[in-house]
Amino acid sequence: MTELFICMTQKLINLLNEDDTQKVEQMIQDFRGYNENGIEVVDINPTTTGMVMNLFITSPTITDDIVNEKLKVISMDLQSKGYGDLNISFTITAIYYTPEGVDIRIDIMNFQPHQNKQNLRFEYPLVQDVLMGVVDLKIDSNVIPKINEETLEWIRIKKKRCMTAYQVHQKGSINGVSYTLSPIRGMDQVEPIVTPNYGKVLPKDTINQLQLNVGLYVRMTEVGDLNRKDEVIDGIKKKFEKFGVSISIHDETPKS
Repeated sequence: MTELFICMTQKLINLLNEDDTQKVEQMIQDFRGYNENGIEVVDINPTTTGMVMNLFITSPTITDDIVNEKLKVISMDLQSKGYGDLNISFTITAIYYTPEGVDIRIDIMNFQPHQNKQNLRFEYPLVQDVLMGVVDLKIDSNVIPKINEETLEWIRIKKKRCMTAYQVHQKGSINGVSYTLSPIRGMDQVEPIVTPNYGKVLPKDTINQLQLNVGLYVRMTEVGDLNRKDEVIDGIKKKFEKFGVSISIHDETPKS
């Protein structure tokens, strides 16, 4: 994949003069990892004629025009930085709905009609067309799952149970082997995560507790016997199961 990227980038550079080559390289440097206004640049892929930005969109409010609005924001940002004349196009691979007051992120692409998903992923609108207002990528906001108050209360109770389990079992021992759990790297504290379970075959117009997973993501930073790590991890999971809590444990103990 790296060799393909270098090859395609070189083909693109060969088509450009020196000034444009420097501009492309600077644009990639400026926008790789871009994450502003609910728009995340996941990747920038070169083609023989230009560049394609792969985007994730996140918003607490989803409307039929949300994609057009977000594309306009990043296109204006590209233009303001002097890249509006480059041959840059977009593809959308995820649209995350993060309703206010709920710690949940739903990828509404999983609920969109097939044609909408195909357009978002493969239409590749250009920056220039977005700025001129000729791009119209619609989504169907009517199919976005709703979350009722009963489910909201279930989430609150489940998250509280997760935190209680963590406070009780953050440090302990399994069959005489001590261990310590910590927040995942980059986090100051443990936070229960709510995720939709798309594998459930249930009505999609409303999200309920049967369609949700609530659990903890932690790392194991200390273990008393490196040769018994697997046994300890299995024992910790069983402890949390007694609270009705699923836990994912990332092993960051020293290697034996």
